[in-house]
Amino acid sequence: MAVSSTATPEQAGMASSKSPANSRGWLGWNGKAFRPLGATGVAVAQGRWRALDWFRFLAVLLMVQGHTFYVVLDDSIRGLEWYRWHSYVHGYTAPMFMFASGLAFGITTFRKWESHSRWGKALYKRLERYLMIIAIGYLLHLPSYSFHELANAPQRVLHNFFKVDALQNIGVTLLVCELAVWGLKKRGRFVAFCAAAAVTLVLLAPALWAWDAIAHLPLGLAAYVNDQTRSIFPLAPWAGFIFAGIVVSYGLHQAGRFGRLSDSVPRLVAASGMCLLGTLLAQNLDWSFLGTHSFWKTGPMFFVWRLGVVLLLLAALCAFERVLPQMGSSAKQVKGVTQPQRGWPWTVQVLGQETLVIYVVHLLVLYGSPLNPSIHLHVGRTQDLLSSILIFLSLFCGLILFTLGWHHFKTQKPKLFQTFRWTLTTALALYILTSSLGLFALTT
Repeated sequence: MAVSSTATPEQAGMASSKSPANSRGWLGWNGKAFRPLGATGVAVAQGRWRALDWFRFLAVLLMVQGHTFYVVLDDSIRGLEWYRWHSYVHGYTAPMFMFASGLAFGITTFRKWESHSRWGKALYKRLERYLMIIAIGYLLHLPSYSFHELANAPQRVLHNFFKVDALQNIGVTLLVCELAVWGLKKRGRFVAFCAAAAVTLVLLAPALWAWDAIAHLPLGLAAYVNDQTRSIFPLAPWAGFIFAGIVVSYGLHQAGRFGRLSDSVPRLVAASGMCLLGTLLAQNLDWSFLGTHSFWKTGPMFFVWRLGVVLLLLAALCAFERVLPQMGSSAKQVKGVTQPQRGWPWTVQVLGQETLVIYVVHLLVLYGSPLNPSIHLHVGRTQDLLSSILIFLSLFCGLILFTLGWHHFKTQKPKLFQTFRWTLTTALALYILTSSLGLFALTT
């Protein structure tokens, strides 16, 4: 295999229906809605697939812990052997997030296909959300809330602003997928498109990363091609995990017409085994046609290996649901309204639902913004292991409290929440406008 000889495990971490109404699929989904099942299958609480929320919670936990250690852990400790494998494990965080994004997109889209395959409210809301995700991704990169300063910034600052992180990748990919649903109309065509896109991005990644994109494309577009602009998650190969999640969700949709819910775990394990075993068998093949590339960053075999691990983890969480089908699903009556018991399973589920909030807030705390200081600047890489663990625990506990408050506000006061959201958005837009006109100027 032609790969970069300098690649290490640490580098991998750095890349840090038409179903009958009574049909019950192997994920409790009959093609139209989720149904809570008994002890014979995976439990689905209040229309949500709990295993997916738990899956995203684990990704959030890994993300916050990994970023905290990256920011505060002393360099002398980061050089130890265990930290190399720590970085390798955290290299699975982004695949988990992106696969989960594709899986959630597919589940909700196939369930309400007619709503998303024509112009209407559902499609408009999707487009609005994905554009918002992309905008947040770029806002987090702003060196100051002044476009005038950005236009005159040095090349290094522009590269940092235009680099593609997880939010831009997910936002752009799902935006394309939503438009593809509308354009292609048929489920089969759409799934074929997603499968072809995943394979193409994975196989072309080595060539795209070797291509001088900056010399041929505007900076903002080049950032989606490779890492020349310091992009951490360009579309190739990373969007492949999103497309793979959509393809798997279609498998769940189709299998819902035939099998029982208890089939989910063995089928996911089988899919995982095919990926993992296939990777081991294919490593002796001649991959020289891909050219010299980094196995850890753009290698197709490592992509398939990580996909297998992600599928295996999802299968394990489905099995966990099946063993404890009633956990977190009990409810109580409050003023005539049925509400779930708010124990730790409910908390984990909420955190899995609100990953965008956790993502944004933890980055603001660790890396700062033009409006707030950061742990990165005020603490730096000066802490021993125990201190780093305590900082992570403190940050994560704070994130839990903030996220639960945010979720309560959003679900219990939806009209007020929407007013707050648009007021905050308008205020930020006005601030950026006035800063760009020179009335204010705050920089990090």
